[in-house]
Amino acid sequence: MTNGQMQGYRWLHLRAVQQGFVVSQDTIRSIIKLADPQGVEIRQARRLRRQINLFQTFQDDGHFTGDFLDKSLIQFCFLNLVQAELDEVVNTWNSHKIRPRSRGDVASGRPVVMYSFPELHSAEDRLKPITMEEITLCMEECTPKGQFPCNELCCVLMEENGWDAPVDLLAAADLYFNLREEIHQNI
Repeated sequence: MTNGQMQGYRWLHLRAVQQGFVVSQDTIRSIIKLADPQGVEIRQARRLRRQINLFQTFQDDGHFTGDFLDKSLIQFCFLNLVQAELDEVVNTWNSHKIRPRSRGDVASGRPVVMYSFPELHSAEDRLKPITMEEITLCMEECTPKGQFPCNELCCVLMEENGWDAPVDLLAAADLYFNLREEIHQNI
């Protein structure tokens, strides 16, 4: 999947600005069109399937049965990547600017500012204050997530085989296949 297919120019422009680049949306649009004309064409034609269903492919190819082991391995290999992507979407959304409407019936501004300072938009602050005692109680009742969400065996196998934590989908898929094969061979 190419950049022109995966992300629109507005999204890429916002990401460029967040990275400190001073560039217009038109420039981003032109760069994408030059770098990936086919991807832009596919996106414009609305033939684009915006998400690759990698897990369905695993299942179709016989690499995922839906049993406890496969579900645990999917979680182990992909959860941190999914969380990082969700965090990026949240950050991008919260920092984008909602344009004012001519009717004035919708607040405008950046969502993070609107949430943090509702009084600037004639809105009521509906946050409920909590005490440190309540926070401490919650922390005692919860187990924090480490680098890997589960499965000590997977961490041991990674260390023994010199496998690294995945940094992208392909690395996560490779790790999934390697762990699955290693565990099935030793059961």
